[in-house]
Amino acid sequence: NETELLLKMPEELLKYIDADYSGLALDFQAELGSKTDLTIVQVGCGRADLLVRLAKLGFTSLYGIECNPLQFQGAQKKITEAGVADKVTVAQAYVQDYDYSKIGKKIGVVIIHNFWGVIDPPTTYKMWEGLSKCLTDDARVYMGPLRLVKDNKKVSPLVRLWRGLRFQRRMMKV
Repeated sequence: NETELLLKMPEELLKYIDADYSGLALDFQAELGSKTDLTIVQVGCGRADLLVRLAKLGFTSLYGIECNPLQFQGAQKKITEAGVADKVTVAQAYVQDYDYSKIGKKIGVVIIHNFWGVIDPPTTYKMWEGLSKCLTDDARVYMGPLRLVKDNKKVSPLVRLWRGLRFQRRMMKV
């Protein structure tokens, strides 16, 4: 499957996955406004570019989950070099196996982009089962692709699927 391919990808190819998320970070800043203390979790954070950019915009409680060891190492390096280690924490784990309660705070925003659709339905269900137990009542979930190209112009719809995830909780009986 695609996850296994990503795990086996050589480091020299992983750098091409790195992206400039400055525009997306600004979109989130506009969307979330002054709520810079929200706990934000990015599932499949790669080298943490978006999280670092959010930290530089003033967000203070940022967490990423990344299964690829090389991407995780790249994220650690980027976070340290940017001087935002007090705001950004990244864990190396499979998203479906991570214990989201380790964050120690209720999660207000979940960002899932780029890898969405890579994991199979049972894995997706297991990930949501773990996440749903740790969400605030008014949590927001953003699923990607979050930045699209239309007519050669970047547009950012910030696809927000659920607010509060009440439907999810009923369906999963959590």
